[in-house]
Amino acid sequence: MTIKISHPPGRPQERRYAFDVVFREFLGVDYEASEDASIDHVRIDVGGAGTAAVLAVDDRFLRTGDAQWLQRESLPATPLRRWRPPPGSGAAESDVPVLFASATRPPNDCDMHLPVDIFGGIFFLLSRYEEAVEGAARDRFGRFPAKASLAFRESFLERPLVDEYVEILWSMLLRLRPGLRRRNHRYALHVSHDGDIPFLGCGVPMGRLVRGAAGDVIVRRAPAQAARRLVSSLFGLSASDPGNTFDFLMDSSERAGAVGEKYFMATDRTCPLDATYDLEDPEIEGLISAIHSRGHRIGLHPGFETYMDATKTIEEFERLRRSCERFGVRQDRWGGRQHFLRWIPGTWQNWEEAGLDYDASVGFADHVGFRAGTCREFPVYNLYAERTLSLREKPLVAMEKTLLAPANMGLSPAESLARIERLAATCRRFGGTLSILWHNTSLLTAADRQLYTDVLEAIR
Repeated sequence: MTIKISHPPGRPQERRYAFDVVFREFLGVDYEASEDASIDHVRIDVGGAGTAAVLAVDDRFLRTGDAQWLQRESLPATPLRRWRPPPGSGAAESDVPVLFASATRPPNDCDMHLPVDIFGGIFFLLSRYEEAVEGAARDRFGRFPAKASLAFRESFLERPLVDEYVEILWSMLLRLRPGLRRRNHRYALHVSHDGDIPFLGCGVPMGRLVRGAAGDVIVRRAPAQAARRLVSSLFGLSASDPGNTFDFLMDSSERAGAVGEKYFMATDRTCPLDATYDLEDPEIEGLISAIHSRGHRIGLHPGFETYMDATKTIEEFERLRRSCERFGVRQDRWGGRQHFLRWIPGTWQNWEEAGLDYDASVGFADHVGFRAGTCREFPVYNLYAERTLSLREKPLVAMEKTLLAPANMGLSPAESLARIERLAATCRRFGGTLSILWHNTSLLTAADRQLYTDVLEAIR
C-alpha cells in the first residue's frame, strides 16, 4: 500500500529527503506527500478501503525560516526534554531525547499523536546540521569535535537516535494498521583500514625513518622492530616490513566473513601530514594488486588539504583510478575516507563531484558512537545546495585510535573490547552495520594483534 502524508508548508526539499530516507530507504514503504497550509502537524494516513487511520506527528524544525536557517538560534534548546514512548515501541529505549517538538496541540480528528518532531530531528542528525551552523566549534585540525556535539552533551552519542525514531514511528503505524509490511535489515560488519603509512621502513624518507627507529628503541622499547624497520628500508623488503600487516588484516576479515576495504592516498605529496609514498612505487603497486586479488576492496584516502577542496579531491581520485586501472584493479563502486577524519558537511559535495559512490568519514576522532544518529548506510543531503546527492554515507562507528589513544578516550584494551561489543549489540538490535577502522600500524605487537582478533571474533 501507499502511505499518504500531509504536511505544513516550509522546507520542501528537506521534507522530501526526510520522508524518502524514513519510508523508502529505511522502511521500504512507498508514500505520497502533499503540502497543506491548514495543518500544524504532519498527518500520516495508513487507512484503507475508505477508512481513515491517522497519526499526527509534531512538526517544528522544518518550518524554520530562511533568516534563522543555519543560525545558532535554530539549534535545539538544551537541556533536551525526554519522552517515554508507549510500551512495545520497537527497539527504542524508554527515555527518548526530544530534539524538537510542536508548540501546538494535535488535531482532534487524529487517532494517535507522536509528540516528537521525528522528521525534523532525523533531518538534523543525518545532514549534520549543527556542524554547518555559523560559528560551529572546530579543533586544531578544523574538525567538529564529539564533545561539541548535541549527542555527546546530551548523552546519546552511543545511541542511534535516528533508528530509534524510525522504530517508534513504525510501531505506532502498526497500531493503526496491523499487518503493515516493512523492509527487514540484517546486521553487517564494515571493516576498513586507512593507508596512512603502509610501510615503516620500505620507501620511507630518511628523516622519518630515523625518527621512527629512535621511537622504537627509546619510547616503545622495541629494538627488534627498529632493526626490522631499518633492514626493510636498506634492502627494500616490503614483505618483511613491520608496518606490512595487510595479510593479517585480510586473513582476519575473511575469518569474520567480511570484505575488508583499504583506502590509499593519491596526493601530490606536498603536505607534510600526508603519506610519503607514491602509487607508482613498486611495493605499493604490489600491495594494491595483492589486496584486489584476494577479493578485498580498494578506496580513496584524500589528503589533509582536500576536505574543503573539490578540485584536489577530483585530482586524487582520478590519480587512484588511473593507477588501479594500470594494476588491473576494477570495481563497481568506489569509496573511502578523509585523512585525519577531516570532514565538514560541504565535503560530501567534493566526493559527489569526484564521482565517488560512498564516503565513510562520518565518525568522530575523539569519541566512538553514531555521529549521524544512525548505524545504517544512507543517502546524503547537501545543506548548501538544498538537494539530495547520489553519494551515500557509511557512517564510521569506532576507530582503534579513538578508543586507545590517551588524547581521545584513553581506554585499556579490555575496556575497548567491551565498548565495541556494546556498540555491536546496538547495531544488531537495529539491523544496522557496525563500521570500524583499524590502522595497519596499530598491529605491530602480539598484544595488538590479539586485541584485533578478539574484536572481530566478538562482533562478527
